[in-house]
Amino acid sequence: MRFHYIMLPAIIGTVVSLFIAIYALRRRQSPGAGLFSIIMFAISLWSFGNTIETGLSGFSAMFFWARFQYFGILAIPALCLSFSLRYTGRAQWIKPWTRGLLPTFMTYNRKKYIFR
Repeated sequence: MRFHYIMLPAIIGTVVSLFIAIYALRRRQSPGAGLFSIIMFAISLWSFGNTIETGLSGFSAMFFWARFQYFGILAIPALCLSFSLRYTGRAQWIKPWTRGLLPTFMTYNRKKYIFR
């Protein structure tokens, strides 16, 4: 793995998003802080995987890190929707059976490409 100058902003972004996630986790009594912390952990996972993938040159290693970061990428839209509904007081729109529906729907199109 080689270090490129283009990796520096990604490393900084990973560290900042991880610190924000930990800070939000400590402030769980605030409305939406728990979900926001999970969103920031997913963003740091995505950014970390992307940073490692940028420095690699082998295809198999790059493919592994692309699959690794996909878990963060997949979680972010569902978590953002859940966060915005809870934060705006519309948590009743989230039914127990719909919690797993959105990630399943998002995985369906990419499943044959990513998870072989």
